[in-house]
Amino acid sequence: MSMRWPRGLVLLAGVAGLLLTASCTSSAAKPNSIASSQAAEQARAAKLQPVLVQCFASHGLIPASDLAGQSWYQSGKVTLNNAFYEWWREHEGLGVKGRELVVWLNDAASQGTWPTSICGPMPSSSSLRTPPPG
Repeated sequence: MSMRWPRGLVLLAGVAGLLLTASCTSSAAKPNSIASSQAAEQARAAKLQPVLVQCFASHGLIPASDLAGQSWYQSGKVTLNNAFYEWWREHEGLGVKGRELVVWLNDAASQGTWPTSICGPMPSSSSLRTPPPG
């Protein structure tokens, strides 16, 4: 004796299968868009990093002792070189106005928040220089 499935149940099973296939395809695309978004955020952070340090240094918010003798900080100007990136790695936890440098940077790159009361308007993407590979 053969069992007959109601037409609505067969249709429902087909729709469920299509939705499952679509969700698998959709979720497979998400990692690429997330990776792309993260890459863009990292690139923006790399461009904002020296601007943020320049601003905080210009306003005396980074102790002079942390800037003294740095090859990347001469005559009050930040110049990107390997020493700057080494200094950053050693000082990214430095507190400025109650937040670490790295938190200021991450928030600026990911959320567009910027210390405008200290640094003025956030620089536009087009005005930022691409740092040399380091």
